[in-house]
Amino acid sequence: MNVFLRDGDAVYRAWHTDGRGTEQLTHTFALVDLLPYGRQEEWQDSPRRLAAVARLQPMALRQGHRRPLRAGSAGLAISVHVRGKGMTDDLQPMPDDWTRALAVVAHPDDMEFGSAGAVAAWTGAGKQVGYLLLTRGEAGIDSMPPEQARKVREEEQHASAAVVGVSSVEFLDHPDGAIERSPRLRHDLVAALRRHRPELVVTFNHHDFTFTGKWNSPDHRVTGRAVLDAVLDAGNRWILPDAGAEPWGGVRYVAIAGSVRPTHAVDVTGYLDAALASVEAHAAYLAALGVPPGGARAPLEGFVNAAGQRFGGRPAVPFELIAC
Repeated sequence: MNVFLRDGDAVYRAWHTDGRGTEQLTHTFALVDLLPYGRQEEWQDSPRRLAAVARLQPMALRQGHRRPLRAGSAGLAISVHVRGKGMTDDLQPMPDDWTRALAVVAHPDDMEFGSAGAVAAWTGAGKQVGYLLLTRGEAGIDSMPPEQARKVREEEQHASAAVVGVSSVEFLDHPDGAIERSPRLRHDLVAALRRHRPELVVTFNHHDFTFTGKWNSPDHRVTGRAVLDAVLDAGNRWILPDAGAEPWGGVRYVAIAGSVRPTHAVDVTGYLDAALASVEAHAAYLAALGVPPGGARAPLEGFVNAAGQRFGGRPAVPFELIAC
């Protein structure tokens, strides 16, 4: 059984060939959970490995077709080909012609889950990296009141950043879970860019879906898109002239972490332990998620190794890179 996935106008179309002819199925769910495994992967026929393919079942079916896509019979191999818009087979190396970076994300832990290894590699190479968080993550722990969680998560974020060589950590105190595209947010971001004057800006996935195939958090979508806009605004002295004394148009790149459309990657060989320690510094948050001590290692290794399949076999952190 072969499943071919093509992305056109944000709609994935799958052609299921089962030996009895070709039937077309269409749905509007982004099958981005396959992207970390590379453009082509041979999967054995097991329910666990075919979980991503099984996501095809709830899609809208055309031409009266009602039979769901099935895993097939025992021992049958699945060949999955994924090609999204603008995707190439290999991830390109991230450019290194920059000195200062500013990571702008919504919550404590947004940088750690996936990107900490890249930050460790950058600071290890002498780059300057600062963190700017829009919230203090006060709504992120269900069992902890916001006033307590705010302090705990702030402390964990400072500790986590220090592990990967980041000493500058700022919080803008927008409400966790309710970040809005507001004049205040626009002003805050433009002021921060003009103050820090980075050449590389890192933010989190602004697309509608996450790379796991789930609908993305409103905070992530709003933050990422606001950051992209602020990069443009910060360079115009006539836009928000009170947000910093001098405009800053020196941002050369915006790197989107956790993107569904990665284009570049950072080699994190030798930095996995630092990345893991950075993640584990969010101890209260991990405990609330039910992650046992040491439980973050396997998914973190899986993430960087999966990206590495498109990066010459080296463990890597993927980014979608936008040139400014």
